[in-house]
Amino acid sequence: MRTHTAARQQVIDDWETISAKAARKGITVTATLPQVDAVELLGEGMKTDKNEGEGALTRILYLPPATASGRSLCAWATYGPGGCADACLVDSGQLSMEPAENARNWKAILLFGDRALFRRLMVFEIARHQRRAIRMGLIPAVRLDGTSDVALEDSMRLAEAFPGVTFYGYTKSVKRALKAARGELGANRYICFSYSGSNGRDASRVLAAGGTVAVAFRARPGIAGRRAPDRLPARWRGVRVIDGDLSDWRPGDPQGVVIGLRFKSHRDWEGRAAQAGRFLQPVAGRRLALATC
Repeated sequence: MRTHTAARQQVIDDWETISAKAARKGITVTATLPQVDAVELLGEGMKTDKNEGEGALTRILYLPPATASGRSLCAWATYGPGGCADACLVDSGQLSMEPAENARNWKAILLFGDRALFRRLMVFEIARHQRRAIRMGLIPAVRLDGTSDVALEDSMRLAEAFPGVTFYGYTKSVKRALKAARGELGANRYICFSYSGSNGRDASRVLAAGGTVAVAFRARPGIAGRRAPDRLPARWRGVRVIDGDLSDWRPGDPQGVVIGLRFKSHRDWEGRAAQAGRFLQPVAGRRLALATC
């Protein structure tokens, strides 16, 4: 299989076999495949698009979160009241729409149904993305855990295969986050540790090692032309907080800081924020700043 088109076509041709194998491995979701020229693993995101302002061109992979596929794709996800699974990003914006869910599902089926073909497609896409970024004078960047925590750049040795591409993401694996903080994952890998509401000690260890920790706050994002975003606290547990919603470019963050994120939901924000419980950290003296235009 020497071309990208041939790899895409193989997905279509072998789909019945791929789906059956994925089902035997515990994948319970079904999906409708797109047309052959739309078989794409990497996509764009509203937040990752902001990375261009930081000098990076980013593509992102979205897979089903937590156990939504039937298999756990977030080994450290927390469940129940105050768990991160109930406050997952997939319930915000376009990620909650049916076409986006279908896309996440067929990608998970392919990952478990034919891992070699999945990697082959990924290699083609990353190579194409790298060429485009270079032509534009931007840093080629890839985030493979948009809604999962499986470290495909490591397990598929993609970061090693593409030393000129920056791979970054978030994880709740303290072991991996500490390795990243110490520079042990390689020059082209950047990992931000995610606070879950119950891993405070691990978060402190990562910060002490010079890493960064992402923390979701009970603060609303802005609405263009209608409402400015809620303010984030200046510090969390004594550590400086920077605004992580300005872009998704985590490799550009200072060492040892907290990445503040506002809670996002396209429906019943108050209800879902209450359900998220301790996963969302309070914003002392939170006050809504009204937009002036």
